[in-house]
Amino acid sequence: MSENGAVSTMWTDAELDEALAALNAEVDAPSEDVRTTLLLACREAPPKPRRRFAWVAASAAVAVLTAGVLVMPGAPGATAEAAENLGAAAARALGNPDARPGPGQFSYTATREWALASASTTTGKPLSVLQESLVQLWVPSVRAEHWLVRSGQTGARKWLVGNEDLARAEGDGGLLDPRANRERVQRGPCGDFPDSNGELGGTPDDGKPCGERYGHWEAPAPRFLADLPRDPDALYERLHKDAHGRGPDVLRLASGVLRTAETSAELRAAVYRALVKLPGLDVTDNAANLDGRRGTALGLTEGDLRDEVIVDTGSGRYIGRRSVLVQPGTGFWAGLPAGTVVEFTAVTVGVTDRAGVVPTN
Repeated sequence: MSENGAVSTMWTDAELDEALAALNAEVDAPSEDVRTTLLLACREAPPKPRRRFAWVAASAAVAVLTAGVLVMPGAPGATAEAAENLGAAAARALGNPDARPGPGQFSYTATREWALASASTTTGKPLSVLQESLVQLWVPSVRAEHWLVRSGQTGARKWLVGNEDLARAEGDGGLLDPRANRERVQRGPCGDFPDSNGELGGTPDDGKPCGERYGHWEAPAPRFLADLPRDPDALYERLHKDAHGRGPDVLRLASGVLRTAETSAELRAAVYRALVKLPGLDVTDNAANLDGRRGTALGLTEGDLRDEVIVDTGSGRYIGRRSVLVQPGTGFWAGLPAGTVVEFTAVTVGVTDRAGVVPTN
């Protein structure tokens, strides 16, 4: 039993070896935000360099705090400043609901990501670069009709370790593979695209009629959203349970709902008020700039990383999320100074009259 009274589990030598091997394995996957949308679109990918993204585990506990209510003595939860900002965002969300698509219209979601990729030259020199990708999704007001998705890397990049000349001269280890920049354009009813082989990521919704699909936190269908509690206490309990008590995973799951164009103002406000209960959540940047938009960053720090959600408290809109090194990088992040943004995802939603057309407002 640990010092705080929690029960610890003793690992066998074999289990420990397996866990350490998994921790040291290279990860070749997009971030949670973009991965969810790409499940609908991308079934073919060129060889990619090593990538890793972390929503690092943190301890979490149920708190008893709601926006507009005084903190009970000793009750765990977000800091007072974070609670104030989330309360303001909740109030603004209720007062500024997003436009809903009418008959014949489409909801639009753009997910722009800058993510770190790493490789080595043929002589062993390290290379690290932030690469930009963009996924645009159009969903019709009648979900059973045809959806449209465009996805791919934009070709924009920012070198953090090494440079273009070095990569060209000594090899980039697949880092700058031009096939990654190819745009994919796909259409299909209810998000079932011709080359998806009916998998849709292997969810329990596979093969079900469009109206019967349920979805999940990171790709919620209307039925899933309708079933989520609007009471902040109950909603936090659901988040806490489904995240297995991991604070950064609570943020990740909540982000899946906040970024969805079909989320109502009422539910968005409830999510903000539920996050007030997240232990350790703090305001980390009052002027976070994400894809040209400014908001308040609220985050948790664990290990090398601070994981943040960015919220515009003036409008109540969710802007995106980012991961920031809090100490000089080692291993995958070797050579990067503390304060380096190693990943961020900016989300924009809107309504348009035609698939393929970007909303002007």
